[in-house]
Amino acid sequence: MRPQFVIPVQKQKWMDGSFIWPAKAVFAGERSGDPVALDTLRDEASPYTHAEIQTGRDIPATVAMNYSDDVAHKEGYILDITPSGIQISAQTEAGAYYGVQTLREYTRIHGKILPCIRIEDWPEFAVRGVYFDISRGKVPTIESLKEVIENLAHWKINEFQLYIENVFTFSKHPAIGQGYSPLTPEEILDLQAHCEKHHIRFTPSLASFGHVEKILAIPKYQHLAELPGHLGYPGGTTLNPGSPDSIRLVNELYDEFLPLFNASGFNACCDEPWELGQGASKADADERGKGQVFLDFLLKLYRAARTHGKQMQIWADIVLQHPEILSRIPKDIVMINWEYSGDPAQPGRMEHCALFDQYGFSWVAAPGISSWNTHGTNRANAMHNIRAFSGLARKHHALGILNTHWGDNGARTPHAAILHGLAYGAAHSWHGEGIDEENFTAAFANSLFGQAADLADRLIRQIGNANEQSSAKLYHCYIAPIDPQRDAFRSIDPASPVRWQWSPFAGFIDPPDPKGCAHVIRELSETLALPVAGGLSGGQQLCIEELRLAARMDLVAAKKVILAQRHRAKQPVAPSEWISLANELDEVSAAFEANWLLCNKPSRLADNLLVMKRAEEECRALANG
Repeated sequence: MRPQFVIPVQKQKWMDGSFIWPAKAVFAGERSGDPVALDTLRDEASPYTHAEIQTGRDIPATVAMNYSDDVAHKEGYILDITPSGIQISAQTEAGAYYGVQTLREYTRIHGKILPCIRIEDWPEFAVRGVYFDISRGKVPTIESLKEVIENLAHWKINEFQLYIENVFTFSKHPAIGQGYSPLTPEEILDLQAHCEKHHIRFTPSLASFGHVEKILAIPKYQHLAELPGHLGYPGGTTLNPGSPDSIRLVNELYDEFLPLFNASGFNACCDEPWELGQGASKADADERGKGQVFLDFLLKLYRAARTHGKQMQIWADIVLQHPEILSRIPKDIVMINWEYSGDPAQPGRMEHCALFDQYGFSWVAAPGISSWNTHGTNRANAMHNIRAFSGLARKHHALGILNTHWGDNGARTPHAAILHGLAYGAAHSWHGEGIDEENFTAAFANSLFGQAADLADRLIRQIGNANEQSSAKLYHCYIAPIDPQRDAFRSIDPASPVRWQWSPFAGFIDPPDPKGCAHVIRELSETLALPVAGGLSGGQQLCIEELRLAARMDLVAAKKVILAQRHRAKQPVAPSEWISLANELDEVSAAFEANWLLCNKPSRLADNLLVMKRAEEECRALANG
């Protein structure tokens, strides 16, 4: 029987016999970092054996880690499970760590008795990263981020970037980040140390051109804006590239931020400067072209990053819009090509991967796990997007994959709902062609949720399909006004990431299919009525509760759509129906708040609770006529 690894292995050969975990065991490593990996194995094997961890050479051991140049790949390993013991051979500590992670998963699959096997394994990509948004209203606690790091390391991820717009404490600019629970320098260093223990490169990322609306909303910085008022933001979203004060500010932010990081790379972002050439830089852009104006500011950022010894990375959307500047961009800038569509008919920027080869750039593919503007991710879109982009990354010689998790418009997605996408992206980063696509979700649920695997599998599939099934943006419908004249965001800070800045927000109520919403309601109601298995760990229990929370949020949103559409069509809705919906909204809001505070700093929780409360209050007002 072929084991269903979440992260598939390159080569495996079954051997005769079985290994049985003894009552007592010795786990031995040769190097000082080995106990970190062996400690994760000790936890995994604890139902079957009591293990002592030792460090040194030639120690008689049940599980032995040793090092040899005979293992060809620096992050590869050989795992030998024989009746008499287990040996992990690697060239580097990272490779040995990954061998231990495979042994952990093999133990999870088989339990106390492990069929003998020889696994030779190595990664397809040198860069196997995750990009994690903490700037859209939700900043996890440091302990929560450490748990994220440990999960990613178990899935053999080796790079981690936090998306930071304003959520860092700058001593020279203390107003930046106020009200957002920003990270401190000490917390950055703590996270970095934890990443390095688990063989993850903690690479800095800081919005440096566009997406700086929260900084530009502060009166002190509004004079740096390209186009104040754009999209309703007081200072717009983009720095004026022609102002000397813009690069002066960025330099001062870099001076505090970049020296904290040991990684040689730095993601300066530079994506989506929406107003570029429309405001302060319009005359210059009209004369020389937007591409050249962008390039001039990019080169200033490049020099600033080099001052700190960092190799610049940027999102590649603007250079792909202006390919005429590609020949003038320094070739040591790493291009991060992002695209989140899972529709083969709309490949977007994925079509242009060959350009990076053509112009001599190193590049990274950045698919998305479709975890934003949804309570439970859009599972099919995410899997199609990651699979297609990873294939192009192999074809066009990418350095690797940077799977992205965003938190647009309030980051109300419960954390457990994003884990499937992160694991799937990690699998494609390691050995995508070895994935059993049809059975991946079941294998993931079995690996992570133990006795609750069937329930988790069902929840992941249903919340991952709810938007498509209902033809609705249920995330927005949850808080969208039923009365189009109401403003869900009144009195909320204009720069708050919880706000919706685009089309009329109440319009989300009209397009959904009521039959599809009714199907979502039936399906989720049946699943939420199922019992939760006993014997779960605390982490498994929390993850199940978070998946259930995502399901409850989709369920309530679908119910709201049906009542709202009837009300707008001037069909009767009984007061009891509004009251029942209001009570459900109140209960879900309380569960949402409790879960948020368990795992995250306050940040913009209050803004989220306010719009959720207004949704409830509107239902009660409608009940009263």
